[in-house]
Amino acid sequence: MTKNSVRERGTLNHTLPQSPVFIILFFALISSVVATYCYEYSLNNKDIIEYNDLAITILKSGLGVLSVVVGIIYADPFVYGLSFATAMLSILTFSGHMIPDPMVCPVPMWLKCASPSILYIVSKISILRTAVCSLLGTKLIVNHINLLLISIIPFLSILVGCCNFIANNEKEQVQFILTPSILAGVISLYVMYLFYTNRGHKHGGLFTSKDIGAGVTVALSVLYSVLSSADLTQDINVLMPFLLGAAVSTCFVAALASVADVWHTVGTGQFHMVSIDTVGIFFYFALPFAILVQRFFDKYNEGVNDFTFYAANLVLNGLKSGNFETFLMNKSDYLFKSILFFVTLPTVIGIPLIHYLCPINGHLFGRVYTHGIPNSKKVAVCIKFADFFKESNDIGKEYEKVWQSLQSWGSNNTTRGSSRKKKEEDKVSLNIFITKKDLEHSSEIIIQLAKMGHTIGLTVDHKNSSTLKDTFEVCKGVLKEKSVWYFPGSDSIGKRPASYHTAFKLGMRSLLWSCLVDVSSSRSFTEGGNVQEMVKKEVEAHGGGSFFYLTKEGNTKQESQFNSVILFDFLKILESLGQTPVSVSSLTIEDQEMKL
Repeated sequence: MTKNSVRERGTLNHTLPQSPVFIILFFALISSVVATYCYEYSLNNKDIIEYNDLAITILKSGLGVLSVVVGIIYADPFVYGLSFATAMLSILTFSGHMIPDPMVCPVPMWLKCASPSILYIVSKISILRTAVCSLLGTKLIVNHINLLLISIIPFLSILVGCCNFIANNEKEQVQFILTPSILAGVISLYVMYLFYTNRGHKHGGLFTSKDIGAGVTVALSVLYSVLSSADLTQDINVLMPFLLGAAVSTCFVAALASVADVWHTVGTGQFHMVSIDTVGIFFYFALPFAILVQRFFDKYNEGVNDFTFYAANLVLNGLKSGNFETFLMNKSDYLFKSILFFVTLPTVIGIPLIHYLCPINGHLFGRVYTHGIPNSKKVAVCIKFADFFKESNDIGKEYEKVWQSLQSWGSNNTTRGSSRKKKEEDKVSLNIFITKKDLEHSSEIIIQLAKMGHTIGLTVDHKNSSTLKDTFEVCKGVLKEKSVWYFPGSDSIGKRPASYHTAFKLGMRSLLWSCLVDVSSSRSFTEGGNVQEMVKKEVEAHGGGSFFYLTKEGNTKQESQFNSVILFDFLKILESLGQTPVSVSSLTIEDQEMKL
């Protein structure tokens, strides 16, 4: 096999088309058709559907899908908020509802509906963005318990409202409620719940606390804009196709990412292969099952309605004893808001959850790794040069214990009689990522680290207006060789499609992490400390192949001596667990011989 046709282990040479545009358009088309079918079937309309009405429904569903596609491709929650608000305002405008009425509310209604796009403008002011995201920087959405708590209130409201309408024989209003729309929301939330609880890397969230805070902020804004639009339109049919398109597409992406996570795919190539298999499973198993469910309800519709009517009367009799009946009769409009709210939840929860657990945009526009080959008893320790080394450091003196530990480790773990290639793969080393600024100010130290056998990768400091291409050229000039790894870090700009695609064109592979280790305090390294327990659980789960990213979360004021202590203590933890720190290239070997 030639050098130009390298591939990840177990994958085809060209798994998917090189351009992601075809994949995105095909995905948008399928999601729009499925969402349109769910909506039209929900109406339970026996008449022939007119072409114009069908085209409008597909267009609304397509706008919902496209808003989700933009939110997934760009790893920035505020960009998703902008795309969602733009699509929804377009639908409201063309449907003739965007007429502000100051007599109804002092704040114009269009301003409420456009709140996610306003947040995007506010996010450009760094001080406000940092303040808001820090306040909400908790795992409010990316948490399985809170996910259930958020969804249970509107779900119960929908059930009680359905009982109210059914018990009063208001069938013309119930026809839409008893539909696949609610089922789509339930399935989507359940898929995301399974994705989070069964994720392969329990400590490998790709979002920082500020990113999570941004996701929470945008989610609340989107929900508020949807409820405001419901007040404006007073018609559930205006936004339902749009929200269904967003929910269905989010569910599809979450399902693909969760299956790939269960199979522990190594790299983009294997992710593509597993995704193709998952689509095949959908086509051969999920689609026939959905058809059987539809035929069941078509055939036994009367029996289902009779059972529902009986259950509704039981619920209402219980509500009468609690004096809740009058409230429900007067507040029946809350039912439609609850439906819209519930169908919106999978989208606002799913997009930050997908970004938190899987770099979908990286798999589309580049070649991304979050972990290496499991059960290898080898791991990768990844650090940023700026976090652990300074220009004035004498790394030979201050890091003497670290280098001695690595050298003795390598001699103890090298098997006698092994080939030279095998020894090279098992060579103990760190993975150090540098910026253009690091190369300009600390080139001698970086050259020294490279000569010691450590892997030198690239990262970008966007605050200094440096680009990956410029850093790549400067590094090639300093080290006299091309760097093959790009590390976006926790910077949201570095995780955008343009960054991944630039790395791909430069012949680089992108690297994220499977375990994020905060080393801002030395107390975490004590016996039974947080870091030790975290590393132990990660190693026990996969037996190797993990990428440990050591970071200080922006706190770089510690003395350089503390930096060497951090590395030494962390290496001791790995040694006690029987894991060898090696280059990331050793854990992601292309064209590796398959071993059963």
